[in-house]
Amino acid sequence: MNSVEGLLTQIRGLSSTASDVLSLQNVLKQADESLHAESTRLLPFLDQLDPSKHSLGYLYFLEACTAGPVTTESASSFVLIIARFISSCVAEQIRLAPDKFISVCKRFKDQVLSLEEPLRGVAPMLTAVRKLQSSTEHLTTLHPEFLLLCLLAKCYKTGLSILEEDIFEVDQPRDLYLYCYYGGMICIGQKCFRKALELLHNVVTAPMSTINAIAVEAYKKYILVSLIHHGQILPFPWLQLSTSLPKYASGVAQRNLKSLCLSYMELANSYNNGKIADLETYVQANMEKFGSDNNLGLVKQVVSSIYKRNIQRLTQTYLTLSLQDIANTVQLNSPKEAEMHVLQMIQDGEIYATINQKDGMVRFLEDPELYKTCEMIEHIDLSILRLMTLSKKLTAMDELISCDPLYLGKAGRERQRFDFDDFDSVPQSRDPTLLLLSLPFPKNNIFKKSYKPQPSSRFSSFFQAASLMELTCLHNKFNLSALPHLSLPSSKNPNPRFFSRKRNNLCLASTSDTLVTGSGKEVSSKKDAEFGDLKSWMHKNGLPPCKVVLKERPSYDEKHRPIHYVAACEDLRAGDEAFSVPNSLVVTLERVLGNETVAELLTTNKLSELACLALYLMYEKKQGKKSFWYPYIRELDRQRGRGQLAVESPLLWSDDELAYLTGSPTKAEIVERAEGIKREYNELDTVWFMAGSLFQQYPYDIPTEAFPFEIFKQAFVAVQSCVVHLQKVPLARRFALVPLGPPLLAYRSNCKAMLSAVAGAVELVVDRPYKAGEPIVVWCGPQPNSKLLINYGFVDDDNPYDRLVVEAALNTEDPQYQDKRLVVQRNGKLSVQAFPVYAGKEKEAVSDMLPYLRLGYVSDPSEMQSVLSSQGPVCPVSSCMERAVLDQLADYFKRRLAGYPTTLNEDESLLLDPNLNPKKRVATQLVRLEKKILHACLQATVDLIDQLPDHTVSPCPAPYAPLLK
Repeated sequence: MNSVEGLLTQIRGLSSTASDVLSLQNVLKQADESLHAESTRLLPFLDQLDPSKHSLGYLYFLEACTAGPVTTESASSFVLIIARFISSCVAEQIRLAPDKFISVCKRFKDQVLSLEEPLRGVAPMLTAVRKLQSSTEHLTTLHPEFLLLCLLAKCYKTGLSILEEDIFEVDQPRDLYLYCYYGGMICIGQKCFRKALELLHNVVTAPMSTINAIAVEAYKKYILVSLIHHGQILPFPWLQLSTSLPKYASGVAQRNLKSLCLSYMELANSYNNGKIADLETYVQANMEKFGSDNNLGLVKQVVSSIYKRNIQRLTQTYLTLSLQDIANTVQLNSPKEAEMHVLQMIQDGEIYATINQKDGMVRFLEDPELYKTCEMIEHIDLSILRLMTLSKKLTAMDELISCDPLYLGKAGRERQRFDFDDFDSVPQSRDPTLLLLSLPFPKNNIFKKSYKPQPSSRFSSFFQAASLMELTCLHNKFNLSALPHLSLPSSKNPNPRFFSRKRNNLCLASTSDTLVTGSGKEVSSKKDAEFGDLKSWMHKNGLPPCKVVLKERPSYDEKHRPIHYVAACEDLRAGDEAFSVPNSLVVTLERVLGNETVAELLTTNKLSELACLALYLMYEKKQGKKSFWYPYIRELDRQRGRGQLAVESPLLWSDDELAYLTGSPTKAEIVERAEGIKREYNELDTVWFMAGSLFQQYPYDIPTEAFPFEIFKQAFVAVQSCVVHLQKVPLARRFALVPLGPPLLAYRSNCKAMLSAVAGAVELVVDRPYKAGEPIVVWCGPQPNSKLLINYGFVDDDNPYDRLVVEAALNTEDPQYQDKRLVVQRNGKLSVQAFPVYAGKEKEAVSDMLPYLRLGYVSDPSEMQSVLSSQGPVCPVSSCMERAVLDQLADYFKRRLAGYPTTLNEDESLLLDPNLNPKKRVATQLVRLEKKILHACLQATVDLIDQLPDHTVSPCPAPYAPLLK
């Protein structure tokens, strides 16, 4: 007992400040076992503590007191004590021991239920939920307990108070299942059927590896509520009739739920027949089954609702009908009973009608809502505001997930993905809610061609979708990946079936194809005299006078024609408008598809836009000079995907040329993207059928027959090098191909000028002065040199965004892995963390890695507990641990440097050779910059080793050291 009294003294002395409370937490953790050993004698000591001041200590004592069995006689007093504690405790203190607090609250719930007084627990449990929550978006383990008490106490309105909050954080999957299941039952009790369907739907479609009883029971109630509210089973409250679960439901649910709910599925089939006698007979035969499921009340409501549903069907056929005819058709006993049903439905807003009492005629009316009252406008405004808020939240979550190394690793294993930020001019977040809007379904027949995809295709459901919203949900399954740039090639066609007939129409790049200004004289031919150069064509079609001219620079390969670039035709000052290209000369999805609705549907996956753009330009190229875009396509052919250094993207390099990048992580990125291009090619036919209305004007066969892979690959690379990401425009216009834009404009990392969408045009305002004849440059976005090389074929020595990535991971075999994982997550890191190392900031990057790596070396459980209780990434640091961490880092940087076949000095010597192959030059530039970063990191690590006070200390052994790669 002396130890308990000493503990009380410490609790009273260490509960005043936040730092004292943290120290107290360590003391209480160490005393936890002794408290449980004394649990039967702790109750009197609670009177010596003030729960409003000593909340953490009181919680430990109270949890120990309630750990053992509680007699019926003492249950009432315990309920009172716990209720008072919940009411007066300090939230910041009890959140330091959430498991203890949850345990006490669950025992409180058990006691009020044992006393058969659930109402006593409702208010205290709601208070407990609010105090445990870090925010209203956080779903705690106590949410389901609170909703259960509300159900049993029939306090449905109180339960609704927390069901209106949007949830984005969940502690345990089971909490979500129960929260939605109990919440659905509360909404059913309040006749809020739409909200009930939403919550029950969340249970049924939530991820699950094995079927669970909660999902089965939720699906039974979901079927019944769907019949009551909609008269049919819906996979989503706003979709059309379907007995199938949505595609995003887990495979386990899709395979098993129907078979486990056969009685309810048969009830729904009987209901859909509309025959009341058959429905009542089926219900009577299965009364025991429905009663054992505690769903008999809902089943009776289903039977009652069939009368309303049959009356609603009449409104779709008749304008006027007598009460007697309604009674006969709906199988009611009398016109008076029919009148009561119609009046009730009018009052509930389920139909709009008037009843003539003189002749007993019912006149069915249209919805009188004109959507222009103050109340309706306010309702619409609130809905829009909620959608905007939800959009921002979903965008933030999407970006967070897309940066998670665990997710990226899994996505990379399953299917090649590209991040459009890799070749984005300016990053722009996608709006995940745009496809949630009710958009009109396109009237075009997407089965214009007789060819149809096989049922096994994962896209086949696209063509069978009964509604736009279901199509939206299924689009997440499409996996349409990247289709960057189009250097429509002039190589020999391996499939002469399509290209040999009209070879003159293929816009082949030859020395006579283009009219060039820049050298002071024009080069033209009779063949192209009618078209002129790109800029002349643009002026002819609406380009206003501008301050730029097309010039040329020689190509390193004599077989290739010189490369055009945009230069100032007069002196320019910062802020001058260089040019303004009208939208009629800009290629966007909106222009390609001719339907903004379809365009937005195709932009759920952020690379499908490029697939459509590439396909469109390839089909246009087959039109030859008949195509409006012929001069622009001819210019793209001339560029051949070559960047401002006249070098193609390494996606088009040979294996021998890729060997120039040995040792660089960029080489693996190139290989992965190339594999992804092949997958994209294999998906082309599906994209084509998805947007059948896109290409119906082209009388050619399906894409993979019309275009060999090599042609598509070059088109891919060309579109990648010239696509522009416009800001503050609709989704259908955000990705654009702009004549006079890239690749005619050179990219530079330290430039701030960018192509911008203005009223009816895309303009460029320069950010610096230019002399006449100087090339115009624009910003390429915050991209490292590896992305610049892959996407545009150049490397920028002055790139402030250049970086390498060091990936560190906690050792999963470490017995303390879970505790360490909690610590890193608390400090904004992940169990597999990518550390960006920016050029010029290597010391800062190394310093940022050290706390993470030190944590991996903690092996003593008591030290780990100290770290858990501390605020911030603070680990106990010893000389041997610090030496071990720094040695591991130094060895890691040395290994990476050793992976390159040449040294930094050898690279410098190579670059001095004026005759060096341009591809080898740009590759050498990249690896040289990577080595500089690695050398700087190694030097920063060695400097830290030199600063250690004792160099004789041996590194600590680390059986579970973090992994670096």
